[in-house]
Amino acid sequence: MPGSPHKIAPGRITLVAVTANPVARARSVPVSAVTGLGTGTVLLLAALCSLALAPTTAAG
Repeated sequence: MPGSPHKIAPGRITLVAVTANPVARARSVPVSAVTGLGTGTVLLLAALCSLALAPTTAAG
C-alpha cells in the first residue's frame, strides 16, 4: 500500500528531527520539547491512520 502510515511516518520523523534545532532556537525552548512534540504528533497521526485503515485491510 503506497500511502500506508508505516511508510510515511519515518520520513516525517526525520523531518521533525532535522528542523527541531532551528525551531527551538528561534522560540527559545528546549530542542527536546520541539522534537517530542513533533515526533509525538507524527506517531499519533500514524496510529490513528492505521486504526482507520485496519478494517479495510483485514478484510481483504
